[in-house]
Amino acid sequence: MGSWWWFSLIFSLFIPVLMIALSPYMRKTHRGYHSRRSLRTEESNVFANEYCAKLWWKLGWAMTVPSLAAVLLCLKLDEKTSGTVFLVVLYTQMAVLLLTIILVERALKEKFGK
Repeated sequence: MGSWWWFSLIFSLFIPVLMIALSPYMRKTHRGYHSRRSLRTEESNVFANEYCAKLWWKLGWAMTVPSLAAVLLCLKLDEKTSGTVFLVVLYTQMAVLLLTIILVERALKEKFGK
């Protein structure tokens, strides 16, 4: 296990752990998710932050296991192949993180209209 593997392990878990760790803060303080639609009223702000916090909690845990599994599978691979796997994991995590914006905005539109 070289330094590359440890780097991959730490940073492949960074986004999911950050999502899990920040979700209670978002739920408690109603700070973290900001958009024009969410900041129109206090009720929409509370809803958006609580909804986003629930998504981040669920998706953070859902990404942790596959991310960890992918990095563990890289133990047997060469550095170039494991680097490719690492990038796929990171891009997938970023896509899921950005997907939460779409999901929250859709829920805001359904609940509060335009």
